[in-house]
Amino acid sequence: MLIVLGTLVGLLLAEGLVRLLPDQVRGYTWQDGVFSRPAEFVPDLQHNELGFHDVALPPIEQGTHRVLLLGDSYVAAHSVKVEQTVGQRLEHHLAEQGGTWRVVSGGGNGWGQPEERVVFEKLAPLVQPQLVLTLFVGENDVENDHPILQAISRRQIDALTRFRPGWLHLRAADAPWLLLPASELNRMVSYRLAMGRLVRSTAEQGMEAVPIDYLVYARDAPAIWDQAWERVRALLKEQRDLAHGIGAAYAVVSASLPEGVLPPPEGAQALVD
Repeated sequence: MLIVLGTLVGLLLAEGLVRLLPDQVRGYTWQDGVFSRPAEFVPDLQHNELGFHDVALPPIEQGTHRVLLLGDSYVAAHSVKVEQTVGQRLEHHLAEQGGTWRVVSGGGNGWGQPEERVVFEKLAPLVQPQLVLTLFVGENDVENDHPILQAISRRQIDALTRFRPGWLHLRAADAPWLLLPASELNRMVSYRLAMGRLVRSTAEQGMEAVPIDYLVYARDAPAIWDQAWERVRALLKEQRDLAHGIGAAYAVVSASLPEGVLPPPEGAQALVD
């Protein structure tokens, strides 16, 4: 009897301690029967009159150099204040070099070149830029520009076998030994078991388990990636021609994530960190 009582007391204490842990320490959040990745940041909700995460549109003034910056979530940058976005930091840097500069940003989560073209057509008449910049992120822009690759990516995101450090979308029905969903202790044990299972599954599947966007720079990538790169080149050339059509210069700025430029061990560690 004392052993049973002691075990119950220990489990209750463990339950209480686990409930005190922040989501980032547990490694997940639990909502509506799904384990999900903890929020990395509180989005900054400041937007200008056109709905972009940027300052108000500046007036068109003589002697001012005007830049239109297009991109995806790296340009939208909801994880930081407007003052720290790529566009505003670029404006500050250019001003330090001399002259008066205004950088107007148009970016959105998950965008590729087709979405950026729509934004260009919306913003260009209002900004009348002398320079149009595309912030190109190869890790996902190539995939976003190709409908088949994007469909594969979406299926991977929904699949239980998808694993990458810090990423999780696990349904209660697929969680091992989740007998008491109301118990935080049981949820954490189930989550740890699931992560171990996913890591083993990934190792067994090899390249099939690699997220599709990680293959963008692979030497032996499937032929569809050649098609995707050709589509990217065509879309960027179209954007260049549109910029030239309004009398603006055009440039592409390429950005990479750690796993895209570092060797496998260092790239994987950068993802974890």
